[in-house]
Amino acid sequence: MSDSARPKTLEAALRALDEAEAKLRSYDNEETGIRRLTESVRRSEERFRMLAEGVPNHLLFLDQDLRITFANDVFLEAVGWSADKAFGCHISEVVGAERYLQRQPHYERALAGENVSYEATGAAGSEHGYFRFSYRPSFDESGTVRGIFSMATD
Repeated sequence: MSDSARPKTLEAALRALDEAEAKLRSYDNEETGIRRLTESVRRSEERFRMLAEGVPNHLLFLDQDLRITFANDVFLEAVGWSADKAFGCHISEVVGAERYLQRQPHYERALAGENVSYEATGAAGSEHGYFRFSYRPSFDESGTVRGIFSMATD
């Protein structure tokens, strides 16, 4: 794949991965097509991870229930967790009950389809400091919000 055809954003990478998986499911028993598409999905996942790990900020993907389905290494190092420990945790387990209640309206707006940005003190792994938070909804092919990209920038 040429550099110009590579996804430039996490949203584009996730969309490309979803499209590849949909193509894979559309093939019945064509072994060659399945092998080719399986390899395409694997490459898409690798590109997504490289892009996400290159971001020097806390980066998460939260599902509709605000549970972590992806966390980059910057976030994991800040909280001292493994990916296995983070996967499936509700965001309130990361930020604490009080901060969760303060931020809940922002999460709800993002789950309703709105891009949300705000500044606040404290982020995962740091009680102090000033951070810019950005929540961007991710939509499925029918336009339903499937989750939120969450980024915290120091």
